[in-house]
Amino acid sequence: MFQWQITKYNPKYRDERGFYTKDEWTSISDIGSVYKITLVDYLTVEDKYVEAVMYFMEHLKVNNMIIRTFEKRSGFDKQIKKFPEIYPQEMVSLLSSVHENLVLDQRQVMMICRLILREDMWCKLISADSNFFVHFGYDYYMYIGSTKKCTEIVSRIEKTGLFVEKFESPYN
Repeated sequence: MFQWQITKYNPKYRDERGFYTKDEWTSISDIGSVYKITLVDYLTVEDKYVEAVMYFMEHLKVNNMIIRTFEKRSGFDKQIKKFPEIYPQEMVSLLSSVHENLVLDQRQVMMICRLILREDMWCKLISADSNFFVHFGYDYYMYIGSTKKCTEIVSRIEKTGLFVEKFESPYN
């Protein structure tokens, strides 16, 4: 399987052990903090991650993903109250009803990716045929795996400003 780590972090700032050394925002909770990130800035980056997943799904002709290893974070409602304008009712309803083995269509996958990036929940997303997966780590790390090489999709994602590195998901 081909696997990639996709992040907003430029690899030139990694040390010899692979640790990212530049101090940057890592979470929606950093909006308005010392990093001076705005909601618009945050959403611009979040959109790129969601688009990356959609590029893969469209290229691989994956219409549905299955939730595995589901965890709902406590206190998620505080964030919804803080940023109600980015939590449409459809997303809140999905978060309330999500469960292990739930089959998601592409629109729901987009919302789940946003909820994971916002730290409201966590899960692994896996295609029914197990030929494609999406995992998220802490601090805005995303891992994608496919049985196909997907060179043109990787190139397309890199053009958005995200960094794509060959990397095995630590969540396998």
